[in-house]
Amino acid sequence: MFAFGRMTNCRQMSLMLVVFVIEAVDLACDWFFFSQLHLTDDEYITQNLHLKWLVLGFAVLGTIAFVFEMINLRSEVFSDRGSCLYADTVSTVTTWVEDVPQICLALVVALHQRSLIHWIQFVKAGWALVELMVRGVGQCLYSCVISERHNKALNCCVAVFKFTAQLIILGCTIAVLIHLV
Repeated sequence: MFAFGRMTNCRQMSLMLVVFVIEAVDLACDWFFFSQLHLTDDEYITQNLHLKWLVLGFAVLGTIAFVFEMINLRSEVFSDRGSCLYADTVSTVTTWVEDVPQICLALVVALHQRSLIHWIQFVKAGWALVELMVRGVGQCLYSCVISERHNKALNCCVAVFKFTAQLIILGCTIAVLIHLV
């Protein structure tokens, strides 16, 4: 295995790989959604240019959050000193500052467009559902089994904040899918 300070096990490598794939696909969907918004001639989008710039801004923020989350998780998995922040805390913050705004913007676009801008809207909404399921299970496992925090009440607090964000994402995702169909 990779030895960057300490030996990693299969669970740690799997965690790193799953988080990387989930976040990379989500990030790609965000950027592709922006590119399609940028290219569309949909009347609502052309009249509300601020939507394009908001989607772009959150895609940039998502890219920064992705890089930080991967560096933090890499430190946790491969380093003797561990990560600078707990992985679930970083995940919760990135969900609130990037995923929630992105799906809310996708909902605004879906509600106001006259026709489907691009198939990426379905992919983005579908991937959000996949991400919710994987992250939900991961959050439960992390909070209940894996976390090395001494304050278990903080685990519950972070889990509640993450769960609340996931409920918002789920509601918006279902609304996007219903509206697009």
